[in-house]
Amino acid sequence: MTTFVHPGTNANHFLDAAIDLEVESSPEFATILSLYGVQHIMSETSESEVTDLGSELPSDTHLVTFRFTDGAVSADAVRAHTKSDIFDAYSDSGATVVSIQSGFGSIRPNVFNNQTKEKKS
Repeated sequence: MTTFVHPGTNANHFLDAAIDLEVESSPEFATILSLYGVQHIMSETSESEVTDLGSELPSDTHLVTFRFTDGAVSADAVRAHTKSDIFDAYSDSGATVVSIQSGFGSIRPNVFNNQTKEKKS
């Protein structure tokens, strides 16, 4: 093992621990979204599909258009309190956000939450 000496500091005893750290794999996409309070509704959708399903979606639905690292462009329908939460979640997952559109859905969010709870029971 290579020894580094930091003159004038006591950081040398931390070096062995830092070298032995394993690199953890990045968290899954769903985990990152949940950390920011973003609820994923639909994957690989389009504006026309979200508009057509507007009567079944909550009014806080956002359409996120984003680009993967390989250049492919996709769109998801998500729920979140703010657009900045959506932007941060997608950016931290490695995607580049192209646009975030809102104004989809017609169901009040609290009524939509109650409907989903009843369906799960």
